Amino acid sequence: MFDVCLVATPGQHWEQQWSYLLSHFKPRTIYVIGQLDRRVRPFSAYQSVKTAEDVPGPMVLMIPENGVNFPGETPLPEFVHPDECCYMFGADNIHLSEDHLGARLPEHRVYIPTATKDTMYSFMAGAVTLWDREMKRG
Repeated sequence: MFDVCLVATPGQHWEQQWSYLLSHFKPRTIYVIGQLDRRVRPFSAYQSVKTAEDVPGPMVLMIPENGVNFPGETPLPEFVHPDECCYMFGADNIHLSEDHLGARLPEHRVYIPTATKDTMYSFMAGAVTLWDREMKRG
């Protein structure tokens, strides 16, 4: 089983994209750092947390290879997904910071190799990561 931790990006589209994605991959628990748009109600159930310190279990930080504060270390094609973990995805348009992680150090920092150094929207990284998990589990 896996959990997902998201850093909220204000806006209706972000919430709808993640809601649609997670309805297909079905994490055990969705953790959200930051405020969601109350008009949208994107997830049927989620837990609001202040930082990643409040999230149990091993943490897989999905971060660009050239992440400003926390660069990725392991390319996703080489990564062996733990049986139990929480995948953490940053917000669109901002890099993860110590404010998001608190004192927590993730057990894994994984990046998705791309042809350019450009990053992708968080829900796109989520789709690629969770698809990779399913394919490697057979």
